[in-house]
Amino acid sequence: MNQIPVKDVTPKSSKDNVQTFDMYAKREHIYVKYYKGFFKNLRTFTGFVLLALFFGVSWLQWDGRQAVLFDLPNRQFHVFGMTFWPQDFMLLSCY
Repeated sequence: MNQIPVKDVTPKSSKDNVQTFDMYAKREHIYVKYYKGFFKNLRTFTGFVLLALFFGVSWLQWDGRQAVLFDLPNRQFHVFGMTFWPQDFMLLSCY
């Protein structure tokens, strides 16, 4: 059974039994492990595609208006010519 190494962090007491410790100690950094492989490449590629869709779909035109438009003041969501109201999304959550 392996044991986790433990570091003693209790402050040292001074002569008159008052405990003091430095609040501005240097930070111990945590470094992320580098990894590579198929799923990292798939995740990176998917992220680029989704970001391109997110920023690119606002420039698409469909029947003379923006293809995807979330009209929040009027509470309408226009997606490729179809208009959805907020109560319509309840039907999508059931399936």
